[in-house]
Amino acid sequence: MIIMDIRCGPDRSVLDTESESRIAVKFRKRPFHGVISYGLRDELKNRPDSLQWWHRYAHVLDQPTASDDDGELRVLRYLAEQHGVLSFSQSVACAARSLRSLWAADWSEDDLDSAELWNIKEGHVSSVWLVSVLHAGDDAHTHFILNVARDIDAGPVLEDTSQAMRTLLDRHPELPIAAVLDIASVPLTQGTGTRNVVVTRNEYVPRALEAHLIGSVDGTTARSPEHRIVLIERFRTSSEHPAQIIGAHGRYASLDERERMYQAVDDVAAAAAPDLPYRVDLNHGDLVWSPGGPAIVALS
Repeated sequence: MIIMDIRCGPDRSVLDTESESRIAVKFRKRPFHGVISYGLRDELKNRPDSLQWWHRYAHVLDQPTASDDDGELRVLRYLAEQHGVLSFSQSVACAARSLRSLWAADWSEDDLDSAELWNIKEGHVSSVWLVSVLHAGDDAHTHFILNVARDIDAGPVLEDTSQAMRTLLDRHPELPIAAVLDIASVPLTQGTGTRNVVVTRNEYVPRALEAHLIGSVDGTTARSPEHRIVLIERFRTSSEHPAQIIGAHGRYASLDERERMYQAVDDVAAAAAPDLPYRVDLNHGDLVWSPGGPAIVALS
């Protein structure tokens, strides 16, 4: 039997125990998705105080023990159900199911010793999982990324942007784009039915720091000196509302790093301009900085 560890967050907190089946998840504590999903964000954007709703209730949205007497929580739960928003445990199940399919297709059980599935970050469109597979008989590891669509609306976006990344890299192999290795889907039982959730497999960029612009809400066009780029090591969240980001730990990008990142953004924009309606957004986690330089890991 292959042992799988499931971990979460910058501290790689362990979320599962050994199980009877090949892949099963049994939480010691209840993690949650802290970033509002793509479809739910669009649903709530015209509602007053919608972001405060999310900050207030994200960590109890799928907890049956949370009070259902709160009208705002009831509305949020209803909208989440309408948009097929995945709970954290459902995202784990989709990532694990995708990994199990890879095992069956690419490896025999004798080839593998153990695997780790680590939720390293998340965005509106997908939760991001670093997979580390230890091969039997040696110390060789295989690393890659799984992106799991956050809700029904996010699925087509993840599929389309991933295909655009493939197209750009096929046309311009010199671009610093992380390769999209596979675009697939896995079944998920949700409510009274079963639907397919889009999951992509991507190249892993080691020791990467997520880039964000300071001083601008537009992460696609800002270029003035006051718009410094910070390279994020980890975000800080509110103790009262754990889904609310209140700060970050990291460092400012040097002038050379900033210029190289801007050049990567411009090169991708120029290559995409003829027929691909996507861009790199520096405030959506699309760009990272690694020891090898800038890398585009998503499109917006």
